[in-house]
Amino acid sequence: MKIRERLFAIWNVVVLSSSILAFGVTKAWFLNGNEFGNNTLEASSVSNYFAAGDGTEERPYIIKEPIHMYNLSWLQARGIFDEEKKYFKVANLDGTPKTIDFAGALSGTTGRTGAIPPIGTDQHHFIGEFDGNGSVIKNVWVSSDPNDWAERPIDIGDADTNKHVGFFGHIDQNDEEKGVVKNFYLENIEVTSHVDGSSVGLIAGYSNSFTENIGVKNGKLSMKSSNVNTMISSTMLLH
Repeated sequence: MKIRERLFAIWNVVVLSSSILAFGVTKAWFLNGNEFGNNTLEASSVSNYFAAGDGTEERPYIIKEPIHMYNLSWLQARGIFDEEKKYFKVANLDGTPKTIDFAGALSGTTGRTGAIPPIGTDQHHFIGEFDGNGSVIKNVWVSSDPNDWAERPIDIGDADTNKHVGFFGHIDQNDEEKGVVKNFYLENIEVTSHVDGSSVGLIAGYSNSFTENIGVKNGKLSMKSSNVNTMISSTMLLH
């Protein structure tokens, strides 16, 4: 009996250790909040926030789960990708399209998820290339209101999203190349702005770049001010 109890105790330790390790991997974002609070992360550190890749054209950062999209949103909001063009691809590790479903991903429930900030702000424009690879991104809520962000990285304050709000907030160019956003479908997306005089779109709030082959199904714009410019291109919508 004592041997059995001892084995059971050892097994509990193993299971608990494994659980802690798994938590450390999937929730590394929150544990590394202090490190993330600046815009000087090494390339190897940034890679930890994605499924694979190093952000080059040959090896783009792979977005495989909602947490990777969440990480992109916050890394972009903190200016991590300001200096040079980075490449992102929504895919499984074998390169095939991947459905990213945010339902419950940031709230721990199967109900309505918490919101994420737009990808790209007026201070930190998105100048990279985002290739959706024919994937579907669904049940996502994007908001400029910090009160809507159910979860955020620790100890970094708020993202200043300013007046351009959409799945992508502000897409622009650097001195050499324009940003590129392409090849994906948004399904059940809500974009919320509480800022007077803001420009709001389902795909982008502002784009001085290339956007192509993007579909939207069941999109909703929520605005708490009448002084808001809405931008929806009917040629880019799927009904």
